Amino acid sequence: MVTGNAIYLVSTPLHFLIASSIALRQREGQKAHLIFIDQQDIASHPYLECESRWSDSPFVSRHIFPGRQSRITDKIRTRKAIFRQLARLAKDLAPEEVYVGNDRRIEFQYLMHEVSRLKPVTGIYMDEGTFTYVGRQDSGSFSDRIIDSALKKLTYGFWWRNPPTVGASSWISKAYVAFPKLVHPLLHDKQLHALASDYFMVAEFRRLAQIIVEYFKIDSEQLANLDVLLTLPHESVMARVPGYAEQMRNLVTTLSARGRKIGVKYHPRNHNPDALELGGYSGVWLIPDGAAYEAFLPLLGECLVVGDMSTTLLTTRWLRSDLRVVAVKNTESSYFEQFRALFNQLSIAVLSPDEVGESILYE
Repeated sequence: MVTGNAIYLVSTPLHFLIASSIALRQREGQKAHLIFIDQQDIASHPYLECESRWSDSPFVSRHIFPGRQSRITDKIRTRKAIFRQLARLAKDLAPEEVYVGNDRRIEFQYLMHEVSRLKPVTGIYMDEGTFTYVGRQDSGSFSDRIIDSALKKLTYGFWWRNPPTVGASSWISKAYVAFPKLVHPLLHDKQLHALASDYFMVAEFRRLAQIIVEYFKIDSEQLANLDVLLTLPHESVMARVPGYAEQMRNLVTTLSARGRKIGVKYHPRNHNPDALELGGYSGVWLIPDGAAYEAFLPLLGECLVVGDMSTTLLTTRWLRSDLRVVAVKNTESSYFEQFRALFNQLSIAVLSPDEVGESILYE
């Protein structure tokens, strides 16, 4: 029996898919409403389009709000317009629960503020990825903790709260996470719920995944026959790490020369769709970069997944524990030691690019 409304605020494909999986599980007890926030393109949004084609969707309404303006005046004007819409939704829906993938988002905090003026409301965090487990260093910096927080309070209102790390704000009381025993200590006081991999295996969710795969024109047979899937970080990260681009090209060159079938998945927000110019190598297939990794992950065969120390590899270990996963060592990252400790607990090998190549070729 439906007991009340729930609003899901999502800003990334991962958030959307987690929200969809939870809402499917909760559909007998809530009316779910979907809101995409902080979106660059609201006129033609691939995941809103895929959701509209999904006959099993648990969402009874959906909205999309823009974000990412470069000029501060545009940003403030846009946010205030969004606040007016959120205030109306708070009044019209009076949700029992508000789910979010990033409780630092000002849309979430404003919605919680507006709803809490009317009635009690529960804020629920959905696993964001690596920062759920290692924390965010900038959240504790003087600039972020004092200056940025003060500016937000003065600009928008004193309801703003600066969380010490993602998921840890006082607005949040529950959390759905992949690895409850490994969350950052600041999340230990939340009511933790395990996001089991079978959340993503129910027939209704698999139909959504298939819609996404078809939308991005991904060849399921190619996925099933890959020997190696190489997932790459944002091009700005690759540019900051000395020798990273050359090492990845050398790895692909070696694999290609040995006749391996290689799938390459670039970061969806890259400006250059083939930043390392790998598309011309024999045996290399560039997977559409806008496609949600979590949607096509179940279609992979028994391949090796290689990536940077990121959420992508955590997701692989979470949803496909049968696959071998290797992280490319990045000592330039300020989070390197935390990531390495986390990955060790999840049995994800952390290797240099040369070691990765040797482990693939001589396994």
